This record gives sequence, structure tokens and C-alpha cells, in this order.
Amino acid sequence: ADVATIGLYSVASGLVAIIGREIASSVARGAYPAYSRLGEDPHQLSAIFLQSLMSALFICVPPCLGLAAVSYEFIGTIFGSKWLAAAPLLPWLAIAGLLEAVALLMTGSILIASGHERLSAYAGWAQVAIRLPIVAVGAVLWGVDGTIRALLVASVVWLPLAFLFLRSAMPLTLIEVWRAVRRPLTAGLAMVAGLLLAKDFLPH
Repeated sequence: ADVATIGLYSVASGLVAIIGREIASSVARGAYPAYSRLGEDPHQLSAIFLQSLMSALFICVPPCLGLAAVSYEFIGTIFGSKWLAAAPLLPWLAIAGLLEAVALLMTGSILIASGHERLSAYAGWAQVAIRLPIVAVGAVLWGVDGTIRALLVASVVWLPLAFLFLRSAMPLTLIEVWRAVRRPLTAGLAMVAGLLLAKDFLPH
């Protein structure tokens, strides 16, 4: 891997962490009192969780999808042309960060507040057990490029399992989760469509 790739991984992973994980953590912390208050009512707890999920995604989806859509323009404008060789890796980081934010909302404070602390700990261990071998294989076979792509693969593998952990604590269905995700995802995709149409007017 060249210096640009390594540098992008360092800088962009921090940026994506702020957009995804930090926002998701902030939303989860804000919802924690409501989670705790409704912990003994699974149906109301499910409703509050879905509202929190939708709120977090309205904040996280546009920047993550936006970075994925205009990675070359973003890298060229913010970091300079010498970094452009690494720009194809930014979408992988951005989407991985978004998926990790969703998984964090599903397995973090919502499980703890509802009295499933042990389940939350198991989820954390399971995520590590899934991520480490996938990222290790990517790093060994393809270096930094492989590591970045492996992060997305690990996030895709982990997300449905995170939902199963959440489903063990409350009566949620995939349809209900989809309804909460649909609006922010649609808004994000509409923004991406606008960015792609405007690409010709952005700096190269």
C-alpha cells in the first residue's frame, strides 16, 4: 500500500467514526433515560428504539452516502490531488461506518437499559470474533486495501446478527426496522442523486 492509502485510512476512518459511531452513541445516550423508564414494557421500548434509530439515521445517512458518492471530489478538494489514488477506498469506509452505527444502536445502551447487560456483552464479543478473522485475512492477502474492504464485509456480516441480539430482548420485526430505516435512507439516496447530477460542477 502506498502512503496515500495509509494516510486516507487514518484520516478517513476517524472522520467516518465521528459521522457514524459518535452520532449513534450520542443518540443512544440521549435515549437511555427513556429506555430505562420503559425497560419493563417491551412494546413501548421497541417504539422508542425505532424512533431513536430513525433520528440517528437522518443524521448519519446523508454524510456517509455523500462521501461514498463523491469520494474523488471530496479527497481532491480537502486533501489534494496526491491523495486521489486512495479515493476508491473511501466509499468502503463510509458504508462500513454507517452499518456499524446501526449495529451499535442495536446492541449498546438499548440492551443495557432493558436489563440485558449480559446480552450486550455477548454482542460485543461476537462482533470482535467476527471482525478479527475477516480483517486479518484481508490484511494478510491484500494489505491496507484489503483491510479497508474487509471492514465493510465484517460490518455486513455482523449487522443481521446484531439484529438477532436485539430481537432477543424485544418484539421487533424486520418490517418495523425497515419502516424506521426507509425514510432516512430515501432522503440520503435523493441527496446522492443530486450530488451525482452536480458532479460536473464540483472541483476535480
